[in-house]
Amino acid sequence: MGFHAAIIRSKISICPIVRTKEIGTIIQGLQKSSSKAQQAMEETSRQVEESARLGKESLSTLEAIIKGSEEVLDATTTISSAITQENATIEEVNSNIQGIAQGTSQSVNALKETALVTQELSDLADQMKTLTDRFKTT
Repeated sequence: MGFHAAIIRSKISICPIVRTKEIGTIIQGLQKSSSKAQQAMEETSRQVEESARLGKESLSTLEAIIKGSEEVLDATTTISSAITQENATIEEVNSNIQGIAQGTSQSVNALKETALVTQELSDLADQMKTLTDRFKTT
């Protein structure tokens, strides 16, 4: 702003008609820049809101996947216990199911970590929205 004020002051010393036109041109330029900045802020705000919405949607989906995976893990553990009680020929099948249970457990843990990261991203998006809302002009 100080730079523009210096330009305006230097232009005041020139003839009044030229000064008035140039000052008007400068003001129009400032208004256009301000309008563009406002549009950019509004677009950024819209994108932040959309990111927050998508983050929350992703979190809900991941929570449903975790719940389903935990149910699969519980079922797999039950099957593993039942197979353990069977005869020696079923031991090979039991070993495979235990491997599936371990893989499922690892998947559940990875999904939980992903859900936590998604929640953090959602929180950050909410914070970003709050910050961009502060810069919105009314």
